Amino acid sequence: MDKKNIADIYKLSPIQKGMLFAHLIEPDAGMGFLQTANLYTALDHDCYVQAWQQLIERHTTLRAAFFWENLKEPLQVIMRHVTMPVKQLDWRGRSEAVWRKDIDALIAAEWDDLFDLTKSPLLRLTLITLDNERSIAVLNFHHINIDGWSIQVLLDELHTVYAALKQAQTPRLPVVRPFRDYVRWLEKQDLAATVNFWRNEIADFTTPTGLPDVTRPEGILSQHGDHNMLEATLPSQLVSDINAFLHTTHFSFSTLMQAAWSLLLARYNEIDDVVTGMIFHGRPTQLDNFERMIGMFINALPVRIKIPHDTTTAIQWIAHCHNRIKEMEKHAFLASGDIHKLSPLRRSQPLFETLVVDQMFRTSTQRAGAPEPIKTYEKNNFLLTLYLRQRDLIWLDYAPVFVDQQTAENLIQNLFSIVEQIVNNPQIPVAQINLSITDGLPQSRSFMPPSNGKQPKSQQSPTFVDLSPQVDYVAPRN
Repeated sequence: MDKKNIADIYKLSPIQKGMLFAHLIEPDAGMGFLQTANLYTALDHDCYVQAWQQLIERHTTLRAAFFWENLKEPLQVIMRHVTMPVKQLDWRGRSEAVWRKDIDALIAAEWDDLFDLTKSPLLRLTLITLDNERSIAVLNFHHINIDGWSIQVLLDELHTVYAALKQAQTPRLPVVRPFRDYVRWLEKQDLAATVNFWRNEIADFTTPTGLPDVTRPEGILSQHGDHNMLEATLPSQLVSDINAFLHTTHFSFSTLMQAAWSLLLARYNEIDDVVTGMIFHGRPTQLDNFERMIGMFINALPVRIKIPHDTTTAIQWIAHCHNRIKEMEKHAFLASGDIHKLSPLRRSQPLFETLVVDQMFRTSTQRAGAPEPIKTYEKNNFLLTLYLRQRDLIWLDYAPVFVDQQTAENLIQNLFSIVEQIVNNPQIPVAQINLSITDGLPQSRSFMPPSNGKQPKSQQSPTFVDLSPQVDYVAPRN
C-alpha cells in the first residue's frame, strides 16, 4: 500500500465491526457480498463508467479499505485515488433465454471471487452489451461500507452525473457529508447508557423466536441452505384501510407490520414474549444532510414485544410498540453482536430468527428512463425475512430446508388477516385477534449439515430475488 495515497484513517463503527467479525469467522461465506443486475436502453458505456468513477472520488467511504491484523482495533483507511474495476463483455447475438441463463451463471461465478477487504474499492462493475440498444450493468459491492439506503442515494446521483456527462456538462450535486462525521458522532454518544438499555431489554431472554418444531443448527452462517422468495400483493381494499388507519393514528407502516409480524409469531408459537429483528436506518437526525450520506448505517436489532392477554386494544398495543421502537432508535448504533453478549444466550444461538426490513427508501430513483431491475443477489442467514417493498407489496424470504412453500403462503395469509383485523377494528382486544389459517402449521423439520462441515453444492449457491413484475397474489420465486 502506497502511504502517499492515504487520505485518512479512522475507526470502524460498531456495525462495521460486527460485519468484519462475521467475515473473519467465515471469509468464504460471502456475508455482506451483494450483487445487482440492471437492464439499460441506449447506455453510453464510457459515460456510465466515468459517472461511477466520479462518485468514488466524491464519497470517501467508497475508497475505504479495512485492516485489522496486528492492530489493537480494526481501522478503515481512506485512499486518495482508486479506480473502479470494470469488465466489458459482448453478448450480441444471444437470445433472451440464453443471456438470462448466462447472467445467472456469471453472477454465481462472482462468488468464487469475493472481495479482499484490505483492497479498495469494494465495488466492481461488469458491463454487458446485448445488442445495439440494450446493455446490462452488474454491480458487485460489500455492505461493510455501504447500505441499502446509500445504494439508492448513489443511484440517484449516478443518474444526475451520467445525464450531465452525456451533455458534456458539469454535474450539479449537493454538498456531501463524509462518513467520518458519523464516526465522530458515535464517539460522543453515551455508550454506557446504551449498553445498559440493551441489557435491560434482553437480560432474561433465553429462547430465539422462530417457528414451532423447526430446529436449525447453531453457529455456522453458511450452512443454512438456499432461500426462496414469495411476492405478495396486498388486496386494494386492505391497502386503503391501512392508509386510513395510518393517517388517523400517525403510526408508520413499518411499525404496524412489525407489530403484526410479532403477533403472528406469538400465535404460531403460543407464547406472549416475542423477539424479532428489525432494520433501523441508524442515520442520526442531528447531522445535517444525514439522508444523503453514504456509508453503512443500518443495523439489524432485536425488537422485544409482549403480547397482552387482558383487554388492551389493538390501537393501544400498537401505540406501545411505536413508543418502544422510538426508544430503541436512540440506541440503534450498538452492533447486534455486542447486544448478544449482554444476553444469556449461547454464542452460537441467534438473537432473532426472523427479520423485518423496510425498503421503502425516500429517494427519487423512480423516474422515467430508470433501468429495469433484473436480479438482486445476497446471502441471507435468517429463517424468515419480511421485506416491505411498498404498502401494497411485500416479499417473504424463507429457507426451504426448514419452511415449505405452503407454510410460507399460510404465513402471508395469516399476516394479512392480522393486519386487516387491526386496521378495520382498532378497538379490538389484542387477545381476540386470531389466525385465519390454523391447519397445516409447521411439522417437525430439522436440517443438519454433513459431518465434514460442508454442504452439498446445490446448497452453496447464492440467494437471488427475481425482480420481474408479478401479478399473482402469492407467487413462489425460486
